[in-house]
Amino acid sequence: MAAQVAGQAGVAGQAGVGSQVAAQAGVGSQVAAQTDAATAARDLAGADRYETAVAVARQYAAASLAAGRRVTTVIVASGESVVDALAAVTLAASLGAPVVLTRTASLPPSVASFIADARISRVVIVGGSNAVSPAVAGALADLPQIRTTDRVAGVDRFATAAAIADAAGTVGDYCETGQRTAVLVNGSSFADAVVVAPLAYALGLPLLLTGNDTLPPVTRQFVTRAGIERVVVVGGTAVVSDAAAAAAVAAGATDVTRLAGATRYGTSVAVSRAIGDCGTIVLDPDSIALVNGTATADGVVAGPLLGLGIGGNGVTPILFVTADTVPPEVLAYLEETAPTAAAGGTPRTVVAIGGTAVVSERVVLQTQVQAVTPAAPEPSVDIGRGGGDFGGGGGGDFGGGTPAPEPDGTAPEVRVSGAAAGGNSFAVAVVETGGLSGGAGDAQVDIGEVRIARAAPGGGAGAGAGGAGVPITDAFAAAAVIADGSGGGTVCVFGTTGGGGAQQGGGAQSCAAGGGAAGLGELDELYVAAEAVRDAALNASLESARFVVPDVTAPAVAISGAAEGATEFTVSVVETRLGDGAGEAQVEIGDITRTPAAGGPGPNAGVAVPLAAPSEIIPDGSGGGRVCLYGWDRGGGPDHCQTTPSGGVVALAEGDTISVVAGAVADTTGRADRS
Repeated sequence: MAAQVAGQAGVAGQAGVGSQVAAQAGVGSQVAAQTDAATAARDLAGADRYETAVAVARQYAAASLAAGRRVTTVIVASGESVVDALAAVTLAASLGAPVVLTRTASLPPSVASFIADARISRVVIVGGSNAVSPAVAGALADLPQIRTTDRVAGVDRFATAAAIADAAGTVGDYCETGQRTAVLVNGSSFADAVVVAPLAYALGLPLLLTGNDTLPPVTRQFVTRAGIERVVVVGGTAVVSDAAAAAAVAAGATDVTRLAGATRYGTSVAVSRAIGDCGTIVLDPDSIALVNGTATADGVVAGPLLGLGIGGNGVTPILFVTADTVPPEVLAYLEETAPTAAAGGTPRTVVAIGGTAVVSERVVLQTQVQAVTPAAPEPSVDIGRGGGDFGGGGGGDFGGGTPAPEPDGTAPEVRVSGAAAGGNSFAVAVVETGGLSGGAGDAQVDIGEVRIARAAPGGGAGAGAGGAGVPITDAFAAAAVIADGSGGGTVCVFGTTGGGGAQQGGGAQSCAAGGGAAGLGELDELYVAAEAVRDAALNASLESARFVVPDVTAPAVAISGAAEGATEFTVSVVETRLGDGAGEAQVEIGDITRTPAAGGPGPNAGVAVPLAAPSEIIPDGSGGGRVCLYGWDRGGGPDHCQTTPSGGVVALAEGDTISVVAGAVADTTGRADRS
């Protein structure tokens, strides 16, 4: 989104500052009070993201010690804008250090406790003072055992990622290519970066940030300076366009590899496959880590631990799930790659990162897919088939000439697919190789067994959905099923037209159009209740996995109030379901650029320059907010801007163009705005 300032011509611009690694002076101590919150007893979970990060760091320290190396350094990043924590994975690999999170203005007690318990002597802060304040840096420096405190930072997130890559030093090769490689992810909608972090750690690859369509100069310069030969792009073209990848090639890379799926869940599968196919590192086939794909904050620090591997047999991949369901593409991958098991079956090790509010126990159990080697058959006596002690030809005490049927312990599986926002139909399939029961109601999914959980405005998948659903006929009274002859069929939300009626299989039936009525909604969840069908052995189907209707509407960003002479303006975001993952829910000051009119005075005329300190944005709670060019006057009230010029920033001038970069915010499914 761009807005041009009208009025008299003038000059403005933010001065760019290069990235740097600087020793941090101790300034005073400030430690925040602990927040109590209930969470399930899990090794990699805490009351909040800060405690979860510490839990992950403790596991990393223990795994390193078991491998014969004690951790002496910790990387500290902001937990309020966690992009720096993701980019830090390559520095973590170089230093052999875990990453923990801090509040911007105060150090969580759990972080101080970890540093003391692990006998850490060096802290490396990533991100500038707007991300990790001098007060926190001082609190870290004042801890008794800390000897060195360094900071790695750039003028914005893109420059900080490049600075981290520089500080890490040696650039690793991508798998068996022998090529110096960097990973490229969207700097504003980067859930994909969470799933690639274990790969980046294991191979020692720098993680660089880009805009959707434009490769920032600082990123391009690193590609050239570091002699990068291959770029691994993570995510589809909606988050990192082919143009951005081509810019990396123009900067010196010769090859591009894209790891992507149709959704962020599919991308997590694509990255896991890439680890398995790599050759120079090994994928642990018996362990996986689960992260909520719409609330990724708990997973941002997991890369170092999972790059080491939690099972000691190789890299542990991250797979995205929802709070209560395993997406179909993830479930299919788990079934395909289930570990080779002994007789009776052995579940793979599943580690959920975060508490049960973000990854439920139901999801953990569902992902423990087993591959069972059938046991050898027991010796048996052929009863009632002639001869032997029990008589022949159907005689004897047991009579009959038909052998007892083999027991069937596998229940039919019901799957839902093919639903779209505004759609009038979707598919229900029944998977059962041994045949369905002929009993009444056992051989066909009935419309009364189809459930819907509507997504509430303002929430993600599972807000209004995710809990107990209702029969779909409560939402669509005419809904019906056109049977497919195999127990499933097509669910028509507005009923059917033609033929002999739903579920009778007669005539040429089709789904009614709905006559302009609203169909399925984005992020509605569809599923089939338990015991909808039974097989010939009367095993009943379980409740199906939930199908989440894709969110296809990207957030919209608007700019208003940018007038000549103004020192503030407003950025608005139109989206009821903003993501709550790293960098997805709020336009940040570095996402906003100012381009002074071409031909005007000053070195930045005609050049887009990201806003930086002292400029700040006062969040409005909906992803946007009031942009204060001179900074936020916190003493003047919760929404007051400074009126005194500082830092060389001047008021808006005629012809200035204000823009918000594409991908500044994203919705709960990772769909970014295209500003």
